[in-house]
Amino acid sequence: MERRKRKKNRMVLMENTRFEAIDKASDNRTILYHVFLRAKKDYKAFKRVIENYYRGWPIRIEQVSAGRDLDDIVSKVSSSSSPNQYNFLLLGWKDLPGTRKPFFIRRPDTLLYVISKGRIRNTRLEELSWEFEKARAFQRNCIEYNDGVYRLFGPTSCLFKPEPFHDVYLLHVTSLASGKLGLDKGVYVVVRGLDGKQYFLGNDGFQGYIQFLEEYLEPRYHGGSKPTPVDPIELLKANIDAIKAEESIVAGWLQRVGKGFDKVIVPWSGGKDSTTVLYLALQVFGNDKVHGVYAQLDTDLPGMGEFIDHASEKLGLKNLLKIPVKIHDLVLKMGLPRHDYRWCTGLKVEALENTYMKICGRGEKCLIISGDRDVESEKRSSRPPIQVINENIVRVTPLKQWSTLLLQLYMYYRGIPVNPYYEAGFYRLGCFMCPSLRNWEIFLMLRDPRFKTVRTDPVFKSFLESRMKRV
Repeated sequence: MERRKRKKNRMVLMENTRFEAIDKASDNRTILYHVFLRAKKDYKAFKRVIENYYRGWPIRIEQVSAGRDLDDIVSKVSSSSSPNQYNFLLLGWKDLPGTRKPFFIRRPDTLLYVISKGRIRNTRLEELSWEFEKARAFQRNCIEYNDGVYRLFGPTSCLFKPEPFHDVYLLHVTSLASGKLGLDKGVYVVVRGLDGKQYFLGNDGFQGYIQFLEEYLEPRYHGGSKPTPVDPIELLKANIDAIKAEESIVAGWLQRVGKGFDKVIVPWSGGKDSTTVLYLALQVFGNDKVHGVYAQLDTDLPGMGEFIDHASEKLGLKNLLKIPVKIHDLVLKMGLPRHDYRWCTGLKVEALENTYMKICGRGEKCLIISGDRDVESEKRSSRPPIQVINENIVRVTPLKQWSTLLLQLYMYYRGIPVNPYYEAGFYRLGCFMCPSLRNWEIFLMLRDPRFKTVRTDPVFKSFLESRMKRV
């Protein structure tokens, strides 16, 4: 039931989302996704999917014009695919005689995905769109266990069946949490599932889980056998080729899309996503052209400003703007932010947008590079990778296709500064009264000595009380 509900919600989001496409979004300069279909009727069906659900996305579709021999199909796709894009070959199970269930095969630079329907041309458009989302989830989240290590992008098998709402990531369980959870201190490979459940992976699939909830209940580990911690550096070494390939895709795409812009702006929160895109922007465009903009909330987690200064120096960022945003005292007037009433986000966005206009000046073309990724929310997943703000400002999201695990390993690989809160066990960062905080972060905030002053703050106390009332 929950899966069908999420599928329906995503279809509504995609149908209702309207963004102006960048000029010639299907030319080689902007292509991020390349989708291959075997037959002409399949090509026409998927073209209608693009028109209905992916308008403005940098997607190219191509007909393979091949028979049903798999080697012949893959050979023709390989000759037309590019290592600098995400390539997908979509087939129905009737296209492969003898096949009676969905499966996938990962070949170099290409994911072959067989949908759950017999033929692509006979599949309803909304279902075909969902099948493409599942193919993208396989590309993003497939992980296998082989030769004693986890490997990203397994060629023919996965430890679990990735769905569009899944995410794979490394969770740090510190001494602050290990005793309460009943787990050993260490770093674990975890899959975010439904209803806030975070499943710990073992070498044969899911072990137990903990649950991230809105109401404040102390998290517990549920399950039989305990999972085994991993060594992130060994995990990095085992996946270095895949990490380099992903870097090549996003860096090459940024370079192509970014031609002709006078300035590059990165809205920087100090979290893993925005810090990684800031690193990529500096590598691709140089530190003279890149501007980092940090909206400094007076309700930020303690020490965020200091991390921004430290990371700026390490990354070599020359152009840093800190924009103070006062939120704390407005809580008495506005009330605590809620999912349906995020007045704080409006203030932050307004401050950022005003700063963008000042940086761009008159007539200068600016490229805004955001760290948004599909796995963060269905709303962000529905947005195209390229959005035109106005005639001079374009926004892009190069990490859209990345899992959190890939991003975390990439940060280790390139020595990108990691916010210490992640290594303290935080899954996500935000201000200390953010409605997106779950019991997991609150559990850590109530124990971490850095929050000693925050714990006496009347706004935090009010926030905590609101969560306690839900129990």
